Amino acid sequence: MPIHIIRDELKGRAKIRAETLRKKAYHQRRKLDPGFRDETNASSITTLLRTAAINLDRNDLDVTIYEERLEEDLFNDPVHLKGRSVECLSRYMPLRLAEEVYRLLLDTTEEEVQYDCS
Repeated sequence: MPIHIIRDELKGRAKIRAETLRKKAYHQRRKLDPGFRDETNASSITTLLRTAAINLDRNDLDVTIYEERLEEDLFNDPVHLKGRSVECLSRYMPLRLAEEVYRLLLDTTEEEVQYDCS
């Protein structure tokens, strides 16, 4: 077998193993410290909105106005937005941004619960 094929296969296995170890360490940390927050996930509304804007190639988008709108209704943590519909989120921000925020929240949510925003 050519060396480049072996090297690529080894890299692939290393990535899978690294991801497995990362998840295992995260779960062990959660058991030891229930208050632990995963720093790789969006830990604030601002981070969540900025990540969504960057994913839409809108690095220049100022998300502070959307953050303020959310905080007016006491949505000051991404956990408060989990399970909200795209329609609900779009009341606070542009539709495409709301769709991306919804997608990001789904990626971090294990169960899909829909809440009515009205």
